Amino acid sequence: MNTLESKIHSLLNEKLNHLGYQLINVHYLRESGENYLRIIVDKDGDISLDEIVKLSDLISPLLDASDVINDRYILDISSLGAEKEINLARLDKYLNKYLNVHLSHPYQGLNNIEGTLLKVDRNNVTMLYQIKARKKEITLERKYIDKAHLAIKF
Repeated sequence: MNTLESKIHSLLNEKLNHLGYQLINVHYLRESGENYLRIIVDKDGDISLDEIVKLSDLISPLLDASDVINDRYILDISSLGAEKEINLARLDKYLNKYLNVHLSHPYQGLNNIEGTLLKVDRNNVTMLYQIKARKKEITLERKYIDKAHLAIKF
């Protein structure tokens, strides 16, 4: 992160944290003859397009008032996306969400399980997943989950 990006990060980080967002990345770059300020944010759960618009409406005046960027630029705010990786320590924030979990020790021969997160406790995670045409509720030991991300249900 260069000096300008660090200044922008410092300017926005506390305000975004206060609103429940995490500032993931700040990039100021030149593409196709235009300057872009790309800001990536995250929070527990989904980030809607309406939230991105509200964040833009909040961030733009802060940047203008700080006068940290002298050139014209395009502000581009985005989230980590529909299939973002999940911090395993915060799995409980994703109850009733559709997830893909990767296991370090397979469950009935499966390394990846995709389903709805039903319950989370200190040691276990309960999910509802579909195998062929049947829905099945399973309990997995948390210690064997090494990755998880949101998934899109088709």
